[in-house]
Amino acid sequence: MQQYISNLWMALTGNNPYKAELDDLREKQKKAAENVAGLNDLYYKSIEAFDNVKKQVDVLEQQVKQVNGEKQSLQQLVENLRERIHDRERELDQQGKDFRERMERMNADYQKRIGEYNREIDRLKNTRKK
Repeated sequence: MQQYISNLWMALTGNNPYKAELDDLREKQKKAAENVAGLNDLYYKSIEAFDNVKKQVDVLEQQVKQVNGEKQSLQQLVENLRERIHDRERELDQQGKDFRERMERMNADYQKRIGEYNREIDRLKNTRKK
């Protein structure tokens, strides 16, 4: 109770015993307000940066979709070209086989004709000798 009366007397005489503590708290409150303002600024800057990053991510995702579409188109083109090459190879193989068969038939025909010519030559030689 004595502390109360002492504090009351000091207050009535114009001396505030809590002034130093109050001044300290006011200073801390100012610093806290400055910190809050700084944190708000950082928060808004980070939100803005996040929005920018999100926009860039959206653009990149769109580009990835486009590239994937082009990739798929190119893969389909490669498959089509492989199939066409395979078809051409089969066609060339068949043409080669057909050509070899014709050459073998022509060779056989020529051999047959040569054989006939040789027989005719032999027959003519035999008829001349007689």
